[in-house]
Amino acid sequence: MGPERDDVAPKRKKSMVKISVWLTLGGALFAFSPILLALILGGLSGDSQSAFDEGEGYGGLVWLMFYSFPLGAIIVLVGLVLLVVSLIRRRGEPDS
Repeated sequence: MGPERDDVAPKRKKSMVKISVWLTLGGALFAFSPILLALILGGLSGDSQSAFDEGEGYGGLVWLMFYSFPLGAIIVLVGLVLLVVSLIRRRGEPDS
């Protein structure tokens, strides 16, 4: 029963690093998703001015950054804190 428990700890720490990296990248993508969406949809529409035109284009999506940027920044910070904590714990562990 002891060896099984020892095998679980490194896997859990590796998965924590993966989760924190994905959380950080996902938070950054979420923070800037409105402007990315406006640029992509503006480029697909064929009119180069419509990406930031709020009246007839997709520029209204940029206003969503008032909500997405602070939430995305919080998600990025949580991901970075988890990454630092998991790397510190991983570094302090003796190699087996």
